[in-house]
Amino acid sequence: MSEYTREEILKMIEEVGGPQNLDLSGQDLSGIDLSKEAIAKELEKYRQNNPDQTPLWFSDETEGIDLHGAILKKANLSEAHLEGVFLWEAHLEGAFLGEAHLGGAVLGWARLEGADLGWAHLEGAHLGWAHLERAFLRLAHLEGAFLGWAHLEEAHLWQAHLEGADLLGAHLKGAMLREANLKEAILRGAHLEKVDLYDVANLAGAYFYGVFLDQTRMKREQLGDRIGEDIHKEYYQAKEAYLLLKNNFNQLGRYDDASWAYVKERQMEKMTHHPKLAHIYYAKIERLPEGTSPKSWTWWRFYVKYTLKWLWDWIIELLCGYGERPGRVLGAMLVVLILAPFAYSLLGGLSHTNGRAATALDYLVYSFDAFTRIVGTDLLPLTMWGHLVTGLEAFLAILLASLFVYTLGRRISRS
Repeated sequence: MSEYTREEILKMIEEVGGPQNLDLSGQDLSGIDLSKEAIAKELEKYRQNNPDQTPLWFSDETEGIDLHGAILKKANLSEAHLEGVFLWEAHLEGAFLGEAHLGGAVLGWARLEGADLGWAHLEGAHLGWAHLERAFLRLAHLEGAFLGWAHLEEAHLWQAHLEGADLLGAHLKGAMLREANLKEAILRGAHLEKVDLYDVANLAGAYFYGVFLDQTRMKREQLGDRIGEDIHKEYYQAKEAYLLLKNNFNQLGRYDDASWAYVKERQMEKMTHHPKLAHIYYAKIERLPEGTSPKSWTWWRFYVKYTLKWLWDWIIELLCGYGERPGRVLGAMLVVLILAPFAYSLLGGLSHTNGRAATALDYLVYSFDAFTRIVGTDLLPLTMWGHLVTGLEAFLAILLASLFVYTLGRRISRS
């Protein structure tokens, strides 16, 4: 149990002239209750005698105890109740905070190198710019915590709960994240170069825009169907994030995963070309002023250009999956072979050179011959429209065959 009571801690802060002068290095404060609720009661007592004063131990920012700058090196704060504590720039190097309750605490710039925070409750805590190098955070609860630009190099985050945590710009080189849960975590701008995420339990819905990846081990299955930017329709950011993931998967030799990321990247680019969204992403690039009238040539040029891009993206996606789905090209070939006989029938029909009427099988044979030029037949269209369809089918055959070879070649070259 704690060597000091809550009242003694508050008195000590007053005596030394503020929390920044408080030194409790190596002291046993296990189980102490310094929660917001407990401090609120102490504040009520204090103001009975000092109604117009704010004590040195009270934080207006968190409405809890103010311990900013306090020296708590190697102190034992296990199972302590520190909800809402203000520990800005506090010294907690090597401190033991196992199972401590720090929900909503402010630990920005705090020195926590080598601290033990295993099983600690840090839900919604502010740990921006905190130094957590080599800190032990196994099974720590960091759901919704802010860890922006925090230093987590070589930190032990085994099975840590980081769902929805904000790791914007955080440094994670050498961090151990085995079985950690990063569902919907914000990893934008985070440094994950050569970090091993292969055994992370969940990355579904995580945000990756601007993340630093370099041979960062991970699997496509961990990401779920979509990343966070994609889910929230931030299409340009999603496009850039999928590009980063694609390049990382290629570095790892995970070519199927890279193919998935590439298709997603192109789908996001397609959405930026959508007629209703293009102005958000390209108006400045194309110098389309805000409020340009539809009567203007500039307005028409801009929207026609991006509508055509959007339609072309749709065609390429459906036809060959942006060059990643050769099976779709085969499907397109089959559709042409099946629909062409109906076109010939509707546009005047076919006939044998000896005048004999064509049967249904003849129409299929003629379509196959027009498509492949390997069968040979005495059938001929009876109208010019039929001859036009024959030429069109032959042209589509060349186009689709070339596209099939291209897409198949892409797949084989990466297999």
